[in-house]
Amino acid sequence: IKSKGNKRLEHALQQMYSLYKINPQTGFTENQIIEIIENSCEVSIHSELMHWLNGKDELPYHDIFSAFGLQWSDSASKSQFDFYGELRTFLQKPETVFCGWGIREESGKLFIREIEEGTPSAEAGIGIDDEIIAINGIRVSSIKALQDCMNANGIDKEADIIAHSDGIIYNTRLKPIKQQSYSLTINHNLSSEQKHLLDYWLLRS
Repeated sequence: IKSKGNKRLEHALQQMYSLYKINPQTGFTENQIIEIIENSCEVSIHSELMHWLNGKDELPYHDIFSAFGLQWSDSASKSQFDFYGELRTFLQKPETVFCGWGIREESGKLFIREIEEGTPSAEAGIGIDDEIIAINGIRVSSIKALQDCMNANGIDKEADIIAHSDGIIYNTRLKPIKQQSYSLTINHNLSSEQKHLLDYWLLRS
C-alpha cells in the first residue's frame, strides 16, 4: 500500500539475501531489517511498525484490506445442524467455543502452552504449563477430547476444570465464549487503484 503498488516485500527479501551471501556469518538486527525494507521498497515504516509491535491496539484490518478492495468482516453464522434429504434436520451440532488457551499434548497429558490476556482461561486463573486433567468430570488426554468436552459444555455456561500446577491439583470454573470467525471477500466495482493494488499483491513471481 505504502509504495502504491510499485514495490513488494519480496524486493527487501532479495536485498537481504544478497547481503547474506556476501557475509553468511552475520545476521541482521531489527533496525537493519527495517532499514533494508525502507530502502528497497522506498517507504517509511519504522514508527508505524514499532507502534504495532510494541502496542496492544487492534490492527486496522478494515482500513488495510479496503485499500485492495477487500472486505474484512465477521463470517456468516454457520448452520448448527446437519441435514439429510430435503434439508431435514438430522443432528444438532454444538457451537465451537473459545477459551483463550493454547494446548500442547505430551504422552497423553495436556499442558497449557499459552494464555491470551483477558480471555476466559485467563479469568479462570489457569497458568502456563498447568496440566488440564478433566473437564466436567471427564478425563481428557488429547486435544480433540478437550475440544469436544468444551464444545459439548457450550457457551456462557461454566465448565468445571480440574488442573495440576506445581504439585497441587486445583479446581476452577471457566465460561467459554463463542468462537469468532472472519471472512475476506472481494468487493464489487473495484476502483482502478484498488484493482492495481490487488493484482500486484496477488502477482506470482
